[in-house]
Amino acid sequence: MKHRGSRGGGVQIYASAKIVTKQLKNIEPNDSEILCLDIQLPDFPDKHILLSQCYRPDDRNIVDFVSDLYDIYEYSSKNNYFMNIFLVISMERIVIGTLMT
Repeated sequence: MKHRGSRGGGVQIYASAKIVTKQLKNIEPNDSEILCLDIQLPDFPDKHILLSQCYRPDDRNIVDFVSDLYDIYEYSSKNNYFMNIFLVISMERIVIGTLMT
């Protein structure tokens, strides 16, 4: 769970105890509400998915926010993730994107 420290907001991901996950705090930007999980696929231990839950409040600069998402994508490409999934929530819309790396 990652919370921005003010009223409202924050992001959270729930995963079954049967799934091997690890939070990647080293790639989560400090000034964004972005939570990143490494998920090991149960039947393919050598394949991992990078799942990113992202929230952009109205006052967050869109250019900076997209730059943060791009940095996460670059990390997934360099570290041979099987798939990169972004769940982005803003006040205007919800976007789910899957990128094969």
